[in-house]
Amino acid sequence: MGSSQKDLAAVLKDFDSVYVVTPGSEDRAKLALNAIHAAKDAGVKYTLVLSVLTADLTDTIFGKQFTPVEKEIKTIGLKSYGIVRLPLFMDNFYAAAQSIKEQGTMYDPRNPNKVFTPIAVQDVGKASADILANPKAHHNKTYKLVMPSFTLQQLVQAFGETLKKPINVTTVPYPAAKEAFMGLGFPEWQVDGIMELFHLIDEDSKVTNETSKEHVNDFIKITGEKPMTMTEWVEANAAGFQ
Repeated sequence: MGSSQKDLAAVLKDFDSVYVVTPGSEDRAKLALNAIHAAKDAGVKYTLVLSVLTADLTDTIFGKQFTPVEKEIKTIGLKSYGIVRLPLFMDNFYAAAQSIKEQGTMYDPRNPNKVFTPIAVQDVGKASADILANPKAHHNKTYKLVMPSFTLQQLVQAFGETLKKPINVTTVPYPAAKEAFMGLGFPEWQVDGIMELFHLIDEDSKVTNETSKEHVNDFIKITGEKPMTMTEWVEANAAGFQ
């Protein structure tokens, strides 16, 4: 998506659908808008864009990035579009793999008894593929992809049962968590955005615990199947934590 709008439009003119996987770079709003306008210029019939659950929270880092993206999608005159709003990924827990393997604990700043609704990356791919396979059924729709809610305490219990050893949560201060994420190579702006999401979880925000009747079953509506649960994800990924 680093190409010019004109160059991208030239590439996209022979395609019916475009899938805009918004990148993790700080200028991702600019890059996503470039791709969306290119899709319009190319006359693409359907444009599917990945967004975030906090797109309506303009006082957050990720919200500020995605609010203009979603607004532009809806107003520039695309033939047809779809928006998939995403929460935190289950796969991010691989960041705790080493401490779970070596110390039997997961370090995290969040209250371990607060519920939240992430999603497995593989389910994002499945839902997106199903939308693109039949875009007419998803004309101008906005979806939120989440798995059933759980707490960190329930997560480590599932790890313990699957790995056959005690696993617990060690709650750490937010500044220490930020430092640890940056030590893993995450840029500061992105870490600050993640910490905002963690705070929303601690505050019992409905944004990070999506259970509304309107959207809680969006994955089922799209695919006809249930999303992977937390326990299923732990069992499927156990080898990475042993």
